[in-house]
This record gives sequence, C-alpha cells and structure tokens, in this order.
Amino acid sequence: MVSRVVDHLDIKLPDFDIVGLFDRVFKEWVSGRNNNIGKDLSAKMVKQGIFLLQCMIKWYVTTGRRPVPAVLAVMVFVCELNDVEISMDDLAGQLNVAVATCKLRYKELLKCLVDVARASLPWGDDVNVKHIMINTQIVIQYMEVK
Repeated sequence: MVSRVVDHLDIKLPDFDIVGLFDRVFKEWVSGRNNNIGKDLSAKMVKQGIFLLQCMIKWYVTTGRRPVPAVLAVMVFVCELNDVEISMDDLAGQLNVAVATCKLRYKELLKCLVDVARASLPWGDDVNVKHIMINTQIVIQYMEVK
C-alpha cells in the first residue's frame, strides 16, 4: 500500500543504509564511553561488524525486518568477540528498540555463523551455538577469503 502511494505521488525516498547505521551507532557508542577503546581495536571491530552485516544481508536475515535490532545484535557480538564489555539492555534502551527483538537477531546471527562453520571448517561438526566464539575469528577469515 505504501509503495503504491509513493509511486502515485512520484516521491523519491532515500534507500536505508544499514552499514552506515552500524558505523554511526558504533562511533557514537565509542565516543560516549568513559574508557575509550584504542583506535586499532575500534577499526578492527568496525570492519568485523560491517562484514557481518553484509553477510546477514546476503543470508537474508535482515530482509523485511527492522534494521536497528540487527545492528545492535552485530555490535554486541563484535564487542563480545573482542572482549569489550557491552550491555544489550542499555544499548537497546538508548536506541529505543525492544530487547527481545535484539536477542532474536543475536540468536539468528549465531545460528547462521554455526551453519557456515559446520559447512566450511574441518571440525565443523563439533561447532555449536554455545562455543561459536572460539571459532568465529577463523570463520570470518574464511568467509572474507571466499
């Protein structure tokens, strides 16, 4: 219905950039922290987050869904991966999104990473959601090469 009205009125709406949203939210979060993260670690985390968001788009995890919970889930995942403390509840409150939706996107991200690890790693049968963090660096490097 909305698309028909937009077509009829000949309105040009801008496309939504989920990667730009991640970059903006991450930089605002880093600048708002009392104990700043180093620039090298911050750049690494942004690179990992953008790559994971692009993979989520490729895997159709973000299709037809609100983008902010997916951005928040990737942000929490990347922070946990790099041993940076972050609270999903606090960040969801700041961004005005439902915590339950963010947790669902986080679980979907973990499930997709487990599926990729099982398909690509020689020890993939041993990978599950509980200890995907151990293998995530290898899985991300493998996906970047591929």
